[in-house]
Amino acid sequence: MYEGEYFEDQIHGKGHQIWLSDGSEYIGDYVQGLREGQGRFKYANGDTYEGGWMENFMHGQGKYVWASKGRETEGKWHIGKRVGEHMYTHPEGREKHFYGNDGKLTRKVILMPTY
Repeated sequence: MYEGEYFEDQIHGKGHQIWLSDGSEYIGDYVQGLREGQGRFKYANGDTYEGGWMENFMHGQGKYVWASKGRETEGKWHIGKRVGEHMYTHPEGREKHFYGNDGKLTRKVILMPTY
């Protein structure tokens, strides 16, 4: 179900979409039917991503929150993969995570453990 702007019979501009099959939801920008620009996606399991999008992929600065684990990561994304430096927060403390261009974790530094 979609509510929002259209251009030449395509979803384009600001919009709000809910997938009735699983309850996932997106509020944000669309370009020619794709999530592009800034927006917030809530997944069926309750996880959320808020930030930049490009061609339906997380892209640019953004924040991903795992609802059931009390964890979050904030940093840059490139075509759906974490890249560069991310601040990772979890119940045990905070860490800096570093990702390569392939999206793989290359290094992490514990900043603030909790005991």
